[in-house]
Amino acid sequence: QSYSCPNCHGAGHIKRSYSVLFGPFIQTVPCRHCQGTGELNTHPCEDCKGKKWQRRTHRLPVRIPAGSHDGATFRLQREGNAGERGNPGSLFVLLHVEPHPIFRRDKADLLFDLPITMPEAALGCVIEVPVLEGVEHLKIPMGTQSGTTIRLKGKGLPLVNTTQYGDLRVTVQVKTPPRLSDHQRQLMTEFAQTLDKIHGTKTDSQDWFSHLRH
Repeated sequence: QSYSCPNCHGAGHIKRSYSVLFGPFIQTVPCRHCQGTGELNTHPCEDCKGKKWQRRTHRLPVRIPAGSHDGATFRLQREGNAGERGNPGSLFVLLHVEPHPIFRRDKADLLFDLPITMPEAALGCVIEVPVLEGVEHLKIPMGTQSGTTIRLKGKGLPLVNTTQYGDLRVTVQVKTPPRLSDHQRQLMTEFAQTLDKIHGTKTDSQDWFSHLRH
């Protein structure tokens, strides 16, 4: 059973007056007897000890929009701690997106490094590349250089709260074989000689070093 606090007369606060240099000063402060509630309870609840709230935890469903980024914050109203008057505050949920084992992310775009061989880069080819919903066939043009980026439109992540999608940006990485068999070495030597005949007797690197000597 509760009754009006006799100290603040149910107001929950009291006024104090002070004398300062410029005259009287009045300050309103919470009542200490009723802790600002305006009421005193003669038989407080055994569970909450008269505080009118209890600490409890429970699970809540949270809707995560497609394409949400790492660090996004979602607010759940009236799911936070109870205030002094019993009105609950809000619960803020901070989103942490785990890194993908294959893709990197740049806003709504996905980034992927594609290793290919020197013959594939020189002759061109069609290679299967992973996307979020399976695989796509990517055409590698003849003579593609290492570091070239090819876009697959609309194969990235959805833009939040829209029907648009980002792109998949595939960066080609031409891999040089660390070891060659005798036959492969012979073929590469013959290939290098054909390049010398096409571009002249000097390779590009030899011509570059000749400029340094001068």
